[in-house]
Amino acid sequence: MLCGPVGAGKSSFINSVESALRGEITGRAKTDAIGFKSYTTKYKEYKIQKGGPGTHYPFVFNDVMGLDKDEGVCVEDIKLAMKGHVKDGYTFNPLSSLSEDKQNYNRDPSLNDRVHVLVCVIPGNTGGLQDLSVRKLREVRLAAREMGIPEIAILTKIDETCPAVDKDIRNVYKSKYLKKKIEEVSGELAFPPSCIFPVKNYHSEHETSDDTDTLILSALTRMIESGEDFVNNEDKCSILSHEWRNVPWGNKVRELQIVKEYQPFKDKVQLRFMLYGPVGAGKSSFINSVESVLRGKITDRAKTDAISGKSFTTSYKAYKIQKGGPGTHYPFVFNDVMGLEKDEGVCVEDIKLAMKGHVKNGYTFNPLSSLSENNQHYNRDPSLNDTVHVLVCVIPGNIARLQDDSVRKLREVRLAARDMGIPEIAILTKIDEACPAVGRDIRNVYKSNYLKNKIEEVSGVLGVPQNRIFPVKNYHSEIDTNDDTDTLILSALRRMIESGEDFVNDL
Repeated sequence: MLCGPVGAGKSSFINSVESALRGEITGRAKTDAIGFKSYTTKYKEYKIQKGGPGTHYPFVFNDVMGLDKDEGVCVEDIKLAMKGHVKDGYTFNPLSSLSEDKQNYNRDPSLNDRVHVLVCVIPGNTGGLQDLSVRKLREVRLAAREMGIPEIAILTKIDETCPAVDKDIRNVYKSKYLKKKIEEVSGELAFPPSCIFPVKNYHSEHETSDDTDTLILSALTRMIESGEDFVNNEDKCSILSHEWRNVPWGNKVRELQIVKEYQPFKDKVQLRFMLYGPVGAGKSSFINSVESVLRGKITDRAKTDAISGKSFTTSYKAYKIQKGGPGTHYPFVFNDVMGLEKDEGVCVEDIKLAMKGHVKNGYTFNPLSSLSENNQHYNRDPSLNDTVHVLVCVIPGNIARLQDDSVRKLREVRLAARDMGIPEIAILTKIDEACPAVGRDIRNVYKSNYLKNKIEEVSGVLGVPQNRIFPVKNYHSEIDTNDDTDTLILSALRRMIESGEDFVNDL
């Protein structure tokens, strides 16, 4: 499904894809080159012929009315369409959304009726998106994310945007202007730059061009791959009739009170939890999420980076969480470390030294060598309070499988922790992205067949017992906390506290 501002080129992109696939210029999706209002007024489905009559490519484009200030598509209609409730041919009403009693409302949508990829079409030839368009696009994106629907962005009109590209389309990835424009769209709409595809739609041409086709096909390939992953996930993510693990839903207040009343048995000892795992697994986000739960408001002290693909954490950082007035803190500390990356990630020897308490707060990790004893950040005589009391392995639940290099490093760290007697638990993050049913309702977490299999897989690969693997949803775009999300986070935190308390008392 394509959405975007009026005149962005949604219908033209559909025509351009069909032109590239059929090898001739087509114009089935009607457009208006000069109007300032959306030419598309109905929810329209486009199949593309493949070979003889009656044969089509196994994908469908759905075009919607443009996002206009006053007369554009109602955002609620886009949300309904993504869920599969809008039938082909529905005429959009800018003033109200489709109601259940209308003939174009699909009461029982199948997986085939739903949207499998959301495609945001952005015109590259404008100075910037209007505030209203940005707000509406963000609202649509947020809804798609909650449904687990993957998204890409198409940057159109690049020939009108950059004269050098107009002269030669092959200049597209040499253009400084387009590079900045992609960064701008990424910043405004929170799209990773790798998910933004510049294209030139066909409009006045009489014949197709290989170079123009290449850009269009590059975007189409990503759409197909994303849609295939989503559909396969939906098939795998069947919901069981009963929960395979008991969760105290509705008892957040009691669970929170237990954590708030916790006091270590040994005086002057604060439990130290160290988080480690692959780059982008959500280690820093988990720390922020725990603090959000305990303080009752969204916080983001542990800085994160959702788009770079490299570890945003570069130094050994301790996080205390305020409890009550200034200067009072919970009796536990989180330590964040650099991600396990193939070439530039944290050195495993540094993690081992940190577990023993030899690494001081603020040490900057060096992927090529570990901390030496003559470094100012080396703690020669660590106390019980300096050592790690629980090792927390953070694993993203939305990846098909862990890389072999990450598995090797994770196992090496686990083996070192075992030799030191340090207890371990694992946090399975991004469960809302991993399973669409959980994205729609977090209470499906322990009914999800996909997450059940994922926990079994992580247990088998890393050797962590299944009852020590806790699925959670980190806060990332929310502005308020949620009781059910909090319940999962508190469940993991309580096990960390219990394990750390047992470890300290046994010493």
